[in-house]
Amino acid sequence: MSDLQTEIFTKVLPKMKLNELKAYDDDGEATVEVAAEEPTNNVTERIWRFIRDNPGCTSGDVTKHEPNNAGGVYTRINQLRLKGYIRSTDEYPMRLYVVKPYTGTTKEEQVARMNAARTAKLENLKNKPPKPKKKMGRPTKAAMQQPVQTKPSRVVDLNNLSIVEARKLYDELKQIFGG
Repeated sequence: MSDLQTEIFTKVLPKMKLNELKAYDDDGEATVEVAAEEPTNNVTERIWRFIRDNPGCTSGDVTKHEPNNAGGVYTRINQLRLKGYIRSTDEYPMRLYVVKPYTGTTKEEQVARMNAARTAKLENLKNKPPKPKKKMGRPTKAAMQQPVQTKPSRVVDLNNLSIVEARKLYDELKQIFGG
């Protein structure tokens, strides 16, 4: 089992951030208050926090930090980059840096976006032309009156064939069916 100091530095402090306010204890010495950061299920916010806590990290470092969401890490990094939350420098284009605090989207913004998408989908359905109906059922009278074309058939008694007739029949069948 590791000692208490190692546990604090490896597990507790990374989840906490230093508050800017300083407090004083009874002896008059300045102490720094540590405020715990609330945990989040938002993967994008966790990625932003990791980049904030590790400036200059690469997307591979973020993927190692979020192994369960490795497939979506690159997408979320690009979303953060497009929204202006993070950036990379020209000198080191693979290194990521935080530009502004992550605010995320509020519940109202999410509901408004969902309603707009739903309205757009309904408009598309209203403006979509109807599919032509397939004609199913019985054939028309004209189709039924057309004669069915069949090849002429030949009745042959196989039991009473001579060898010459059998050879001719064989050659005819070979022409019809190939082989």
